[in-house]
Amino acid sequence: MLNTSLKMKPKTLLLLYVSNGAVSERDLVSWLEHTSASVYRRDVLRPAHRERLVEYDAATGTVHRSPLGVAWVEDELLPRVG
Repeated sequence: MLNTSLKMKPKTLLLLYVSNGAVSERDLVSWLEHTSASVYRRDVLRPAHRERLVEYDAATGTVHRSPLGVAWVEDELLPRVG
C-alpha cells in the first residue's frame, strides 16, 4: 500500500520507481486519486521534470523515471521503509 502521508511528488516518484517503462499521466492521476489532472501537471509533473527527477513528455502525456529520480527514491524514501 502506498503511504498516504507522502505528498504527491514523492508518491509519483515511488510509483514510477516500481513501474517498468513509461506511465501515462492519466494513469498517475487515477492511481493517486488526484482531483485535477491540470493541477497535477502544474504542481507535480512539470516541477519534477524541471528538477530532472522525471522525464515528462507533455505532447504524449507520458512520464518516465529518470536516473536522478531513481536515486532520489533510493536515498530519501526507501531508507524510511527499511
